[in-house]
Amino acid sequence: MYQTGCLYNADGRILAVYEGINEDALAEQQLDDAVGHLLGTCCLDDYVDINTLEIKPRTELLADFDTLSIAADGVTEAVLSGLPIPCTVYVDFTPYLVNDGDFEFSVTNVGPYKIVVDEAAYLRKEWVINGH
Repeated sequence: MYQTGCLYNADGRILAVYEGINEDALAEQQLDDAVGHLLGTCCLDDYVDINTLEIKPRTELLADFDTLSIAADGVTEAVLSGLPIPCTVYVDFTPYLVNDGDFEFSVTNVGPYKIVVDEAAYLRKEWVINGH
């Protein structure tokens, strides 16, 4: 019998979607980060709720910064509020774990800084903070 479904990782992020694969071939599918597979209609914009093992659509991340421009004085902060708890915020590809829903960001060098949040249950969101 042919199946439709997905492979997912420990965070619930869907790593691969398959359609029309038979159950024997599905058992042989391997991806380094995959911890399981689920049958059902899904796409890469979905995620697997690890608690219920349901395929759900990723939702918009409502978190936002209070400002996108800060003095490069090491004191002035841009605050990203409304983050899921916990989550990881990436600053120019460097990860920072956030456990309280707010990310305070300050800089000492002038220039743009790319901030990314890409949690499994939410659509990826990016900002550029300008240090001046």
